[in-house]
Amino acid sequence: MRRTDIRMTENLKNFLAFELGHMNEDLYTKKIKDIEYTPGLKLDLYYPEEEKETYPLVISIYGGGWVSGFKTDAFVEPMIKPVREGYAVAVPDYTLALDDVFPRPVLDLKQCILFLREHAQEYHLDPENITLYGESAGGHLVLMAGLMPDSELGITGDTSVKNIAAMYPLTDALTAYDQAVQLGIPAQVGLEDCVFSVFMGKDWNNEEANRKASPVTWIRPGMPKIVLEHGTGDQMVPYLQSLEFFRRAMETDPAADVTLRLIGAKAHTDPWFFTDEHIHELFSVLLKG
Repeated sequence: MRRTDIRMTENLKNFLAFELGHMNEDLYTKKIKDIEYTPGLKLDLYYPEEEKETYPLVISIYGGGWVSGFKTDAFVEPMIKPVREGYAVAVPDYTLALDDVFPRPVLDLKQCILFLREHAQEYHLDPENITLYGESAGGHLVLMAGLMPDSELGITGDTSVKNIAAMYPLTDALTAYDQAVQLGIPAQVGLEDCVFSVFMGKDWNNEEANRKASPVTWIRPGMPKIVLEHGTGDQMVPYLQSLEFFRRAMETDPAADVTLRLIGAKAHTDPWFFTDEHIHELFSVLLKG
């Protein structure tokens, strides 16, 4: 059910007007469609052409400013490419901010992890080799789902993952505005009319709520392996967000397996992030082992 408390700002209107299109589902022939992982939400599961007893799993989380996107939109297609590296890839829908606020999408994604771990044998998945992979808002959500303790959301069960790959994510809602000002780019967080405020609802300006919704808050020793990638030319999310996360992680645990790659001059959602060469490097080199 759609929320009734949302004010249609120009920023939100522009996000919703963007044409997402539909992916060509014929590009990936081995798949199981519309698996319900929690009441009202489904995922699609894609497999490599090579037959194996079990597959490492990538859970790909699309972006869309927390307010748009769906599991077969045109921008999801390149996020299924890890199948070519030998992974099974699950693409779940999750609750958008038009329908509910934080932490609901994070809870959804944790329920997705829990479901796939519990049904790993049925779907020929390795429950100890799960990678969360997200871009933009999806990058923020995979960090939250991989790091926020289950107890914060009342979840019982094992939602642990091995790896997290986050492309140009928001990592700290409390510093993003000032970082945008510092870099001279439009501020996308910290304003009442930004899409993150839709995600936060009535708590958009609540410091404690924003702290809880920030991945940096949940940095801890023993985290999953994390790869952060961010273009220094990003005009939507300051690359300083990824740099801040990396520095905070190293301060918390110098032995943490966190890799930061700042990609010179690349913009938000730059096609480079989805090239075959980059996907191969990310999933068969940086996240291997």
